Amino acid sequence: MKQFTILFFIFCTVGNVLGFEMPKGWQAAKKTKNLCAKKGQDVFLVQSDFDGDGQQDTARLLAKEIGEGIGLFIESSALKKTFLIAETKDKDGLHSLGIRFLPPGEYKTMCGKKHRKCGKGEKPVLALKNNAMSFFTCERAASIIYWDKSDEAFIQVAVSN
Repeated sequence: MKQFTILFFIFCTVGNVLGFEMPKGWQAAKKTKNLCAKKGQDVFLVQSDFDGDGQQDTARLLAKEIGEGIGLFIESSALKKTFLIAETKDKDGLHSLGIRFLPPGEYKTMCGKKHRKCGKGEKPVLALKNNAMSFFTCERAASIIYWDKSDEAFIQVAVSN
């Protein structure tokens, strides 16, 4: 638990002081009541070392400034780069999206759970050596997002539908 912090308040009030620049066209997402969040858990921000470089990275759910849409962004401290990982058409304030910290370990994918056949190159089990996160819609779909060192990219893998 000491490896990550969930600090939505700090993000909203002093995000730029921490070095995060809001991506152009995006803003902090409105707080929504997420029934899948544990008491006191913030499902809009997760900070942890996702890429194994010893530096804390930051994942945030943001809302489009104009129109509809929620985006999942990860800021890599070492690369000094912000990645747009996923974008939905959900309305700000009217969604049940969230992100949650995942420690290293083994996680079954959709095909590993026998929900469907494994596609070419798809693994039934992810063996993660670094911290990762779950990107989910409450009581619906979920995926795991992790850093792939060989591809130098964040990878998103479905784990439930």
